[in-house]
Amino acid sequence: MPICIHCGVELDDGLKICPLCGKNPENGAAEAAGPASTPSAILKIHKKEQRRSLWELSTILLFSGIVICLMVDLLTVRGFQWAPLASVQILQAWVVLTLLLFSRKRPLLLLAGTMVAVLATLAATDLFAGGFHWFLPVGLPITAAAFLFLSILFFLHRKIPLNGLNLPGAGLLLIAGFCMVTEIILDLFMTGSIDLRWSLITTVSLLPLALILFFTHYRLKKGRRLETLFHV
Repeated sequence: MPICIHCGVELDDGLKICPLCGKNPENGAAEAAGPASTPSAILKIHKKEQRRSLWELSTILLFSGIVICLMVDLLTVRGFQWAPLASVQILQAWVVLTLLLFSRKRPLLLLAGTMVAVLATLAATDLFAGGFHWFLPVGLPITAAAFLFLSILFFLHRKIPLNGLNLPGAGLLLIAGFCMVTEIILDLFMTGSIDLRWSLITTVSLLPLALILFFTHYRLKKGRRLETLFHV
């Protein structure tokens, strides 16, 4: 049974074109420099085409949803009441989906684009509710803080050898910090003064867990096994 010299697949007798790579299985010299001549390259192109097809289908469905919302709102109330807000939320979903499909290897761009999409949705929600009331003092700083803490966690993951339990430990500390920042922002918006309560309880609860993870990670890096640490 002949074998394709480009991708290595077994072929039936008499085939002039390989069904996997689409090349002449006997002509290697003329096509050796051609693109996608290996199985890994073919699979890579196939995955890229799948992502593009998924994006095209999702784009058609989401924008069809926008048109349907606008038409239903226009026909039922003779105007636009809830459809613009729904359209903005659908656009946010489309932007996030696009970033997930095409920017997975560029996490900073993914974070920045997602933050802009979330901020635009929050601003539109506040605007459609009657004007900017809570977006600037609450929505904007809390969203910015959330993505700032995510960026810090990504930076730690890339620049510091956090390859074990210290990474979730750092994540718990960042969650505690985010909770405190959130309560400060909410207190200033609602009462004009800072009175930390639930965020302190959350921080006190997460801090021991983070310390345990850091301690375990440090001991494991020194070569100690968990059985000796906890006397199992």
